[in-house]
Amino acid sequence: MFRDYHKAGFRVFGLYGLNKGICECGNKDCEAYYKHPRVSNWQHTPHWSEDQIACMEMTGQVSTGFGVLCSGYLIIDIDPRNGGNEGYAQLVKDTGIEYKNDSNFVVATGGGGWHIYYKHEGAERLHSHLKSYKGIDFKSSGFVVGASSMHKSGNIYEVEEGFPDEVAAMPPVLFDLLAKKIEVKREFSATSDAVTTDEIQQYLEYVPNSDLEYDEWIEIGMIIHESLGEEGFQVWDSWSRKSEKYIPDLMESKYHSFGKNPSRVTIGTLIQHAKQNGYIEPVTFETTLTYDVDPLFTGDIDIKKAPGLVGDCIEYINNCSRYPREHLAVAAGLMSVANIGGMRFEDESYGVTPNFFAFNVAGSATGKEAIQQAQSELLICAGLGKANYGVIKSEQEIYRNVYKHQLVSYVIDEFGILLNKIESASKGGAASYLGGIIGALMSVYSKADGNLPLGADFGEAITTELNKEIAAITKLIDNNEAKPFHHDKLESLHNLGLQLNAGYISKPFLTLSGYTTPSTFNNIVSFAQATNGFIGRAILFEEKNNNPAAKKRFKKPKLSDQLKTKLIVLNTGGSANAFDAPRIEFNGTRTPITTNDDAMDLLDTIQDTLHEMADHAMETNGLEAIVRRAFELVLKVSMILAMGDGGVRTVAHVKWAYALIKKDIENKINLTGANMAADEKNLSEEVLSKVKHRLDLKNGVSVGVISNKLRGIDKDNIQKALDFLVNNNEAAKEEVQPKRGPKVMKYYAKG
Repeated sequence: MFRDYHKAGFRVFGLYGLNKGICECGNKDCEAYYKHPRVSNWQHTPHWSEDQIACMEMTGQVSTGFGVLCSGYLIIDIDPRNGGNEGYAQLVKDTGIEYKNDSNFVVATGGGGWHIYYKHEGAERLHSHLKSYKGIDFKSSGFVVGASSMHKSGNIYEVEEGFPDEVAAMPPVLFDLLAKKIEVKREFSATSDAVTTDEIQQYLEYVPNSDLEYDEWIEIGMIIHESLGEEGFQVWDSWSRKSEKYIPDLMESKYHSFGKNPSRVTIGTLIQHAKQNGYIEPVTFETTLTYDVDPLFTGDIDIKKAPGLVGDCIEYINNCSRYPREHLAVAAGLMSVANIGGMRFEDESYGVTPNFFAFNVAGSATGKEAIQQAQSELLICAGLGKANYGVIKSEQEIYRNVYKHQLVSYVIDEFGILLNKIESASKGGAASYLGGIIGALMSVYSKADGNLPLGADFGEAITTELNKEIAAITKLIDNNEAKPFHHDKLESLHNLGLQLNAGYISKPFLTLSGYTTPSTFNNIVSFAQATNGFIGRAILFEEKNNNPAAKKRFKKPKLSDQLKTKLIVLNTGGSANAFDAPRIEFNGTRTPITTNDDAMDLLDTIQDTLHEMADHAMETNGLEAIVRRAFELVLKVSMILAMGDGGVRTVAHVKWAYALIKKDIENKINLTGANMAADEKNLSEEVLSKVKHRLDLKNGVSVGVISNKLRGIDKDNIQKALDFLVNNNEAAKEEVQPKRGPKVMKYYAKG
């Protein structure tokens, strides 16, 4: 097989065997027999001539085995003793490829595992280990033992499939899995290529060498040589001594050979090894990722107190909670007015509709439930309770609810859990019936001023149901058994039937309030979700304080008759019949919401400002889609305010809406930026974004509180980020004296 490898283009070299119980290298302490290269510079093995091959065979250099350089190939090395069978099964499942069948050359190793060979001609560096696949090394550097070689167990490496000259190209899906991401230089970075001896030693403290493969040990030596030169030998030697495989006679010649290697292995590889074993990387901040100063000052706007009827609803809802949940109350107040009056109004100036999605994020046991109940109570008080739903079971159920009522209002607890289930379903999880929910929600949501097309099968099914209902009511009327509401319902069903016969449902009004906790929601705010997906189209309301103080002598207030009357009038326009309609719908002429001239001018300025913000985002972080959707949200929020405050959109409505949506932009960008930075392993950006996201205008937080919330991020790095934000005028700090314990420094966001 030695010649077969050579003829196929592999670079091969001899390995020491065993002689009288010790490695043929002569070192009685050497445990690397049958895997110990006979030459010190094996990394630079050439493609031998035929005469050289013959000489190697004649002199016994390959009599017990030979090594095969991995350069130019990717070899999947499966070790069942370390969980390789399970790791391989997971790899096959994740990529959809049975590699033992796909590869044209497979070797059964002497240790009971396999070497699966693929060609890899590219110069890209590949991951040699992935945590998801235990017991597997993905070797594109170093060497493996060739087929027909001896193993220390007494077994032989044997060909299980194919020949060395039949090796197939690596599948693209495997390359995508293993390819190391290119490091893109950001505005600030966490590391530098220039490192000291002390820093190298700090990294090595987190890199155990007892279980390292030979090529990984060599790689670390090359990194030390690259970073410290010849002076780094003592560092490498001291670290290597901790391994049972340490061979002192090999150390100096091996280390000095690294300087001849044209391949460059950077310090980043060593840092990554250390991080995988618990090392926490320090960070430095040199600049900021925030937008330029916004020319529209909103610092005097209290986004927790809205004008008009929305403000009345916010106050009532917040008063219903034992704990102050002011941001969630804002979401619930806006949503209540949007649902109760939304079908009866139209935006004369801009044509937007007042329905929207809200994600309401707060810690567990902090009052979310009370806010949800108060929101539902306002809907019930206005006569719309039967169109309010607490769960989403499937895509079909969403369309069926639209058939039942023109208004579909979802108020869902633990919505983050549902989003995670939907995400799993979209990737082929067990709950596949959930896969179409997001698409259905977005489709219905976007048709509030249009027509929702129905699939042929579903349209036929609900038309059949409709005709049965019509027949039953007609029979009651014919038998003089009908009540007054039956006549109203029959008229409603006939109107709906005309729509169904035309293949659509007209102007469905769908809203969603999803309540969730930071732990289940924050990590799913990905780049795709924030820019193209469901989350990017929603307004994000967050309670940063996860330990709100309970209100003293709390008692839930009763809904006042005055507020109840305002909500009923908003829903019905003063019509008694509309309040008790069998199907919640509106088929009359919509009331126009106008916009006065000053508000129009301010909206023009806001549109220009958001366009500039989007340009800046496009240049810095690629999140311009978040900003581009913001203007429509400003229009929606200001329209809702105007619906409950005189029917004319004013400067006050626009300013409040802009202040709210500006905060929404900041929250989304900080959350998304943090998750993007974590994926890209840009620690500085991750820390800065996550710390900024934890800060609140009103409720100060200490370093300790932030550290407890940001598990896995070093406390010193959090302090560095806070100091940077304070110095950059993006945060403020204040020393406070708690009732117990010493003084503590608390940090606040700056508006």
